[in-house]
Amino acid sequence: MSSLNTGVINMPDLVQLYNPKSKQYVLIDRDLGVILEHKETPGPWDGIPMAEMIETCKKVGSET
Repeated sequence: MSSLNTGVINMPDLVQLYNPKSKQYVLIDRDLGVILEHKETPGPWDGIPMAEMIETCKKVGSET
């Protein structure tokens, strides 16, 4: 028998993130880099992991 998983459909890499401006959770496909959906009901989706936030912006020239 082959150890390859033939015929298996790859599930999208989905995460959710809370948008404080709209006060809604957003579903994001990390493979495509797009927002798929905004959640209408309160609270996060079940079974979808939360995206980890990293600091990407730093002030330039703030060192004195």
